[in-house]
Amino acid sequence: MLRDVDHKFIAISRLSDDFLHTTGVISKLCEPDPRRAGRRRNRDKCEAPAMFKLHGLHYVITSGQSGWASNPLTLWRSSGAALEGARWTRLGNPAPTLSYAQPAYA
Repeated sequence: MLRDVDHKFIAISRLSDDFLHTTGVISKLCEPDPRRAGRRRNRDKCEAPAMFKLHGLHYVITSGQSGWASNPLTLWRSSGAALEGARWTRLGNPAPTLSYAQPAYA
């Protein structure tokens, strides 16, 4: 399960066998940089995640948090094939000319 956690970060969790609960967070992305504590801008925050897998790596596209205003997308790539403990690299905006879109609709 991929979800926004109180607009603080994006969490990835596995579902329980009955699909009614999660088994805990196995990976996080879009976490605040501790060096910028208290100075996090809305464009540095993420929401509306959509995940894809290509050639054994996971990719997540997120939207910035700006209410209804247009904002850039952000593409993230996992450090490996496993989601447990994956580290994520911010690759930038995959569609700089696209506006007013939410990747969660993918």
